[in-house]
Formats: sequence, structure tokens, C-alpha cells
Amino acid sequence: MGLFNKAREALSQAASAVSRETEVLSLQSQLGKLATEVDGQLLEVGKRAREMAQKGQLKDQQLDILLRRVNELEAQMMELRAKVQEVHSRAAHPPPADAPAAAAPGAAPTAAQCPSCTAEVAADAKFCGECGAKVGA
Repeated sequence: MGLFNKAREALSQAASAVSRETEVLSLQSQLGKLATEVDGQLLEVGKRAREMAQKGQLKDQQLDILLRRVNELEAQMMELRAKVQEVHSRAAHPPPADAPAAAAPGAAPTAAQCPSCTAEVAADAKFCGECGAKVGA
């Protein structure tokens, strides 16, 4: 086989490999889009299950455990948001040297009220931790 034929064969193999890799990347992209859509749908299922459980329309011990944990996590998030806001506030407006000490850590964060269920929510929350209603802008 001549040098030209070897080069043509190598180029053909490289082109086939690139074509296969392009097809694999395209398929992986499609899989990624479908997985993202599945995640979105599962999120909506979870929100709906939460609403139903809070209204007493859905009774499930495992779901109750999961929802309690979600509520605990959201409470922790509210506390951390308040701490972040406090740190930003201190940085933007440092107290005078003779000012009294700041509030103790763990002090109640600034809160708002859910327009749907009247539960207390963080002032910067976008959704209610109790009923899932949209509360933020």
C-alpha cells in the first residue's frame, strides 16, 4: 500500500471517529435535556404532594418525614439568610465605635407573612415554606 493510500485510510478512520463522537455528544445532549425535564417534573410532583399533604389530602409516613426535613432545612436557610443580611448590613453601615454590641447570634431573622396561609417566611423568600405559595417578587 502506498503512502497516499495509507494517508487516505488514516484520514477516513479519523473522520469516522469524529462522526461517532459527534453522534455520541448529540445523544448525550438529548439525554441531558431529558434528565433536566424529568428533574423539573419531579420538582412539580413534590410541590403538589406537599400541597396535598398540608391540606390533609395525602397521608404517607415517609412523605411526612421528608416534609419535616424540608421544613427544618428551610428554617436553617432562613437563619443563614438573616446572618448574610446582617453581615452585609454591618459592612455597608459599620457601627460607630461607641455603639452598643450587636444582637446575639440566633436572634429572630427579619420575616414576612405568606399571603396564602399567613405562615412566617423570610423577608427575602420567594416561596412559602409551609404551603409553597409564591411570596417573593
